[in-house]
Amino acid sequence: MAQLWGGIAAVFKSWNGKKAISYRRIENIPDDWAQPSTFRQWFFGNMGDSSATGALLPRNPATGDNKFYGNGC
Repeated sequence: MAQLWGGIAAVFKSWNGKKAISYRRIENIPDDWAQPSTFRQWFFGNMGDSSATGALLPRNPATGDNKFYGNGC
């Protein structure tokens, strides 16, 4: 739980980082908008030749298409 809450705190703290502030100025994004965040649960299979690791997302990260996107090895 400490690791999860530490990660959440880091995401929200990043809203006031130098790069984030510069990006908002360039893109005309108000400082009072909320920090967008998505938290995912990850799991890895390592139980033999039939297992693998990878990621499955609800959208294609390159195009934004609302179709499942996955990759793995």
